Amino acid sequence: VNLDSASFGCCPRPVLDSRAEWEQEVQYDPVVWRFKSLNFRIMEASAKMAHMIQADPSDVSWVINTAMGISTVIKSQPWRVGDRILLLSCSFPLTQAAAKGAAAQFGLEVVSVDVTFPCTDDQILSWIQAKLDQLSGFTPKLACMPHVTLDGWPLPAKKIVKLFHKFGVQVLIDGTMAVGHIDVNIGNLAADFYMASVDRFLYAPQGVGFMVVNPHKKAGIFPLTVSYFKGQGYEKEFSYTGLQDFSTYIAVMQSLEFIDKFCGGLQAIKRYCFSLAKDMVQILQQKWNTRAIQ
Repeated sequence: VNLDSASFGCCPRPVLDSRAEWEQEVQYDPVVWRFKSLNFRIMEASAKMAHMIQADPSDVSWVINTAMGISTVIKSQPWRVGDRILLLSCSFPLTQAAAKGAAAQFGLEVVSVDVTFPCTDDQILSWIQAKLDQLSGFTPKLACMPHVTLDGWPLPAKKIVKLFHKFGVQVLIDGTMAVGHIDVNIGNLAADFYMASVDRFLYAPQGVGFMVVNPHKKAGIFPLTVSYFKGQGYEKEFSYTGLQDFSTYIAVMQSLEFIDKFCGGLQAIKRYCFSLAKDMVQILQQKWNTRAIQ
């Protein structure tokens, strides 16, 4: 049993079998698959994923992982030398690497907001406010943040997005540690960009994630790979970026079905995991003579 789910996830046999069936269908008749079945299956998977994260299906695009989504957004920006990109200090290493890479490529300045845990939501907002006030007159074009940190600390994402937007800063949220752990309502967050890998906590195969782009931002976001549909609009360009294995994306439908059918739904999983965590906290409090952070 693989217990390191935060790194690689766990894909059940029914999901793996479903993926294998899609692969066999491709080999049986690749022409029918490519020109008739593929778009329908991708749209179906997008609709199911969108329902779970409360987003518009037309705003959902599939990516290999979060890193691909972050790089897509960052490299699509119309950067000018000297522009700033802001990171919360609790951002994931891959986000920091992507920002530093863009800084070297486009001549940007990376600005960081120090966030020290444990802390309150108001403290986080005050730290961000102070940094933005400090940068007054030359605010960052893009801010990157996690929805839930690697340590499992949920951030007040909606309030943070609202604060950044007040200063005219676009917001990119990495939701990899959030989707499957907490209720995610992307429409309510109003972030410009939201992405997550779903192989961690949704029983999906490795190498599948989603990216949600605010409709008002779609015109300025382009796939990393230029393919046949260049210049035909966001939905068309991201629907097909060249021949690849699409079975991982489509198998997400089976992953979500597995959650409902075999696990009793996502809320049941959350209750079970919370119960285990609560019991373990009590054991450690007694053993280490300490107390838990609420």
